[in-house]
Amino acid sequence: MLLSLTLIYGCGKKSNPTPSAQSAITGRWYMYKISEVNYLTSGISIITDPVTDTASNYVQFNSNNTGLSPNGDFNYTISGSILTSILNGETEVDTISSLSQNNLVIHSQSQTEVTAGVSYKSNTYQYYNK
Repeated sequence: MLLSLTLIYGCGKKSNPTPSAQSAITGRWYMYKISEVNYLTSGISIITDPVTDTASNYVQFNSNNTGLSPNGDFNYTISGSILTSILNGETEVDTISSLSQNNLVIHSQSQTEVTAGVSYKSNTYQYYNK
């Protein structure tokens, strides 16, 4: 899910990304791996899966703060390492863990209630290249 996109351009005090962060993320990125770490009440579960169908697992960031994914068109902003995207009226806030000319890692974190009082925290890392 793109938009569990979960960049690395330090946590600055500016509300706008540096021109290099904006230009570095611009383009089409293909997911090649997804890693999920679940913290359960019974222990830790780590799942890492290679992505074999990279053609349909992509995200495209345009220079005008719009984008495209298999889930539809979206808007996004970057502030420091925080990537905020809006798709179908839903806002998602992720962290850019790494961003270079050809590699992007997006970190998403969620807290989900599973059943009566048992919950888990999920950390998902999506790995992309151009």
